Amino acid sequence: MAYLGTALKSPPIARRVQMSRSQVTSLSSACSTRDKNNSINNSDSTASPQSTTNHSLCPGVEKHMDRANKISTAQKIINYEFQNEDLLWEALQTPGSGVTMLNGRMLVQGNKNLASVGDAVITLVIKLDCYKMDRSVGYMALYLATVVNNDRFSSLCDELSLTDCINGRPNQNAGRTRADTVEAIVGAVYQDSGIESARSVMRSLRIIDYAEVQ
Repeated sequence: MAYLGTALKSPPIARRVQMSRSQVTSLSSACSTRDKNNSINNSDSTASPQSTTNHSLCPGVEKHMDRANKISTAQKIINYEFQNEDLLWEALQTPGSGVTMLNGRMLVQGNKNLASVGDAVITLVIKLDCYKMDRSVGYMALYLATVVNNDRFSSLCDELSLTDCINGRPNQNAGRTRADTVEAIVGAVYQDSGIESARSVMRSLRIIDYAEVQ
Protein backbone atom coordinates (compact mmCIF):
# COMPACT_ATOMS: atom_id res chain seq x y z
CA MET A 1 0.00 0.00 0.00
CA ALA A 2 1.42 3.37 -0.94
CA TYR A 3 1.56 5.79 1.93
CA LEU A 4 1.40 9.53 1.87
CA GLY A 5 4.81 11.01 2.66
CA THR A 6 5.45 13.10 5.72
CA ALA A 7 2.97 15.92 5.33
CA LEU A 8 3.74 17.71 8.53
CA LYS A 9 7.07 18.41 10.13
CA SER A 10 7.54 18.73 13.84
CA PRO A 11 9.59 21.62 15.18
CA PRO A 12 13.20 20.87 16.07
CA ILE A 13 13.55 19.48 19.58
CA ALA A 14 16.54 20.23 21.78
CA ARG A 15 18.69 17.17 22.47
CA ARG A 16 19.05 16.11 26.09
CA VAL A 17 22.42 15.47 27.72
CA GLN A 18 22.57 11.88 28.97
CA MET A 19 24.75 10.17 31.56
CA SER A 20 26.89 7.43 30.03
CA ARG A 21 26.90 3.96 31.64
CA SER A 22 30.45 4.56 32.93
CA GLN A 23 29.40 7.88 34.50
CA VAL A 24 26.47 6.23 36.26
CA THR A 25 28.75 3.43 37.52
CA SER A 26 31.36 5.93 38.76
CA LEU A 27 28.76 8.03 40.54
CA SER A 28 27.21 4.94 42.11
CA SER A 29 30.65 3.80 43.32
CA ALA A 30 31.35 7.23 44.78
CA CYS A 31 28.06 7.25 46.64
CA SER A 32 28.68 3.76 48.02
CA THR A 33 32.16 4.79 49.24
CA ARG A 34 30.70 7.91 50.83
CA ASP A 35 28.07 5.88 52.69
CA LYS A 36 30.72 3.42 53.90
CA ASN A 37 32.94 6.23 55.20
CA ASN A 38 30.00 7.90 56.93
CA SER A 39 29.11 4.61 58.60
CA ILE A 40 32.67 4.17 59.92
CA ASN A 41 33.05 7.78 61.08
CA ASN A 42 29.70 7.81 62.88
CA SER A 43 30.19 4.51 64.72
CA ASP A 44 31.34 4.29 68.36
CA SER A 45 32.68 1.60 70.65
CA THR A 46 29.19 0.44 71.60
CA ALA A 47 28.06 -0.13 68.02
CA SER A 48 26.43 -3.48 67.41
CA PRO A 49 28.57 -6.04 65.47
CA GLN A 50 25.50 -6.68 63.28
CA SER A 51 25.44 -3.07 62.01
CA THR A 52 25.67 -2.93 58.23
CA THR A 53 26.74 -0.34 55.70
CA ASN A 54 24.09 1.27 53.48
CA HIS A 55 25.05 0.30 49.93
CA SER A 56 21.96 1.76 48.23
CA LEU A 57 22.47 4.04 45.25
CA CYS A 58 22.26 7.80 45.60
CA PRO A 59 18.67 8.97 44.96
CA GLY A 60 19.74 10.83 41.81
CA VAL A 61 21.37 7.74 40.36
CA GLU A 62 18.39 5.52 41.25
CA LYS A 63 16.04 7.98 39.56
CA HIS A 64 18.22 8.12 36.44
CA MET A 65 18.46 4.34 36.19
CA ASP A 66 14.69 3.90 36.65
CA ARG A 67 14.07 6.37 33.83
CA ALA A 68 16.65 4.67 31.60
CA ASN A 69 15.16 1.21 32.20
CA LYS A 70 11.60 2.33 31.46
CA ILE A 71 12.63 4.20 28.33
CA SER A 72 14.69 1.26 27.06
CA THR A 73 11.86 -1.21 27.66
CA ALA A 74 9.24 1.01 26.01
CA GLN A 75 11.43 1.57 22.95
CA LYS A 76 11.82 -2.18 22.49
CA ILE A 77 8.07 -2.72 22.78
CA ILE A 78 7.19 -0.11 20.15
CA ASN A 79 10.20 -0.98 17.96
CA TYR A 80 11.30 2.64 17.74
CA GLU A 81 14.36 4.48 19.08
CA PHE A 82 13.81 8.12 19.96
CA GLN A 83 16.14 10.89 18.91
CA ASN A 84 14.87 12.90 21.89
CA GLU A 85 14.08 10.54 24.78
CA ASP A 86 12.51 13.38 26.79
CA LEU A 87 9.47 13.04 24.52
CA LEU A 88 9.01 9.38 25.43
CA TRP A 89 9.59 10.12 29.12
CA GLU A 90 6.84 12.74 28.95
CA ALA A 91 4.54 10.21 27.30
CA LEU A 92 5.05 7.82 30.24
CA GLN A 93 4.05 10.31 32.97
CA THR A 94 0.79 10.01 34.89
CA PRO A 95 -0.75 13.30 36.06
CA GLY A 96 0.50 12.59 39.59
CA SER A 97 3.94 11.19 38.74
CA GLY A 98 5.78 14.07 40.39
CA VAL A 99 7.56 15.09 37.17
CA THR A 100 6.42 18.67 36.65
CA MET A 101 9.24 20.05 34.49
CA LEU A 102 10.95 18.42 31.52
CA ASN A 103 13.34 19.97 29.01
CA GLY A 104 12.24 23.45 30.05
CA ARG A 105 8.54 22.65 29.67
CA MET A 106 5.96 22.44 32.45
CA LEU A 107 3.97 19.21 32.61
CA VAL A 108 0.72 20.39 34.15
CA GLN A 109 -1.16 17.09 33.74
CA GLY A 110 1.49 14.49 33.02
CA ASN A 111 1.09 13.10 29.49
CA LYS A 112 -2.39 14.58 28.86
CA ASN A 113 -1.32 17.22 26.33
CA LEU A 114 0.82 14.75 24.41
CA ALA A 115 -2.05 12.23 24.44
CA SER A 116 -4.24 14.87 22.79
CA VAL A 117 -1.66 15.22 20.03
CA GLY A 118 -1.49 11.44 19.66
CA ASP A 119 -5.26 11.15 19.38
CA ALA A 120 -5.24 13.63 16.49
CA VAL A 121 -2.32 11.84 14.78
CA ILE A 122 -4.00 8.43 15.07
CA THR A 123 -7.18 9.79 13.48
CA LEU A 124 -5.19 11.53 10.73
CA VAL A 125 -3.17 8.41 9.86
CA ILE A 126 -6.28 6.25 9.62
CA LYS A 127 -8.12 8.78 7.47
CA LEU A 128 -5.13 9.18 5.15
CA ASP A 129 -4.75 5.42 4.79
CA CYS A 130 -8.45 4.93 4.09
CA TYR A 131 -8.27 7.69 1.49
CA LYS A 132 -5.26 6.04 -0.19
CA MET A 133 -7.05 2.69 -0.21
CA ASP A 134 -10.18 4.25 -1.73
CA ARG A 135 -12.24 3.17 1.26
CA SER A 136 -15.69 4.64 1.69
CA VAL A 137 -16.54 7.28 4.26
CA GLY A 138 -18.72 4.67 5.97
CA TYR A 139 -15.78 2.26 6.25
CA MET A 140 -13.61 5.04 7.65
CA ALA A 141 -16.18 5.95 10.29
CA LEU A 142 -16.75 2.31 11.26
CA TYR A 143 -13.02 1.62 11.50
CA LEU A 144 -12.41 4.65 13.70
CA ALA A 145 -15.28 3.66 15.98
CA THR A 146 -13.96 0.09 16.18
CA VAL A 147 -10.30 0.69 16.94
CA VAL A 148 -9.97 4.17 18.44
CA ASN A 149 -11.42 3.94 21.93
CA ASN A 150 -10.10 4.04 25.49
CA ASP A 151 -11.07 0.46 26.41
CA ARG A 152 -9.12 -0.98 23.48
CA PHE A 153 -6.07 1.22 24.04
CA SER A 154 -6.07 0.35 27.74
CA SER A 155 -6.12 -3.36 26.90
CA LEU A 156 -3.30 -2.94 24.37
CA CYS A 157 -1.21 -1.15 27.00
CA ASP A 158 -1.56 -4.16 29.32
CA GLU A 159 -1.09 -6.80 26.61
CA LEU A 160 2.12 -5.19 25.35
CA SER A 161 3.43 -4.66 28.93
CA LEU A 162 3.62 -0.90 28.44
CA THR A 163 1.81 -0.50 31.74
CA ASP A 164 5.03 -1.51 33.52
CA CYS A 165 6.79 1.46 31.89
CA ILE A 166 4.33 4.09 33.13
CA ASN A 167 5.93 6.46 35.63
CA GLY A 168 3.58 6.95 38.57
CA ARG A 169 2.06 5.22 41.56
CA PRO A 170 0.40 1.84 40.73
CA ASN A 171 -3.06 3.11 41.70
CA GLN A 172 -2.70 5.81 39.05
CA ASN A 173 -2.60 3.25 36.20
CA ALA A 174 -6.35 3.23 35.67
CA GLY A 175 -7.88 2.42 32.30
CA ARG A 176 -7.95 6.03 31.13
CA THR A 177 -4.32 6.55 32.16
CA ARG A 178 -3.21 3.50 30.18
CA ALA A 179 -5.20 4.64 27.14
CA ASP A 180 -3.67 8.11 27.39
CA THR A 181 -0.21 6.57 27.52
CA VAL A 182 -0.75 4.71 24.23
CA GLU A 183 -1.95 7.90 22.55
CA ALA A 184 0.84 9.97 24.11
CA ILE A 185 3.48 7.57 22.77
CA VAL A 186 2.11 8.02 19.24
CA GLY A 187 2.14 11.79 19.77
CA ALA A 188 5.72 11.62 21.03
CA VAL A 189 6.87 9.63 17.99
CA TYR A 190 5.17 12.13 15.67
CA GLN A 191 6.93 15.00 17.43
CA ASP A 192 10.23 13.11 17.24
CA SER A 193 10.28 12.21 13.54
CA GLY A 194 6.98 12.68 11.74
CA ILE A 195 3.90 10.88 10.50
CA GLU A 196 5.54 7.88 8.81
CA SER A 197 7.28 6.88 12.04
CA ALA A 198 4.01 7.41 13.91
CA ARG A 199 2.25 5.06 11.46
CA SER A 200 4.94 2.41 11.97
CA VAL A 201 4.60 2.64 15.76
CA MET A 202 0.81 2.42 15.46
CA ARG A 203 1.35 -0.94 13.77
CA SER A 204 3.77 -2.05 16.50
CA LEU A 205 1.14 -1.06 19.07
CA ARG A 206 -1.48 -3.00 17.07
CA ILE A 207 -3.63 0.11 16.78
CA ILE A 208 -4.10 -0.38 13.04
CA ASP A 209 -4.82 -3.58 11.15
CA TYR A 210 -7.05 -2.86 8.22
CA ALA A 211 -8.19 -6.46 7.98
CA GLU A 212 -10.22 -5.91 11.17
CA VAL A 213 -13.05 -4.11 9.34
CA GLN A 214 -14.32 -5.33 6.00
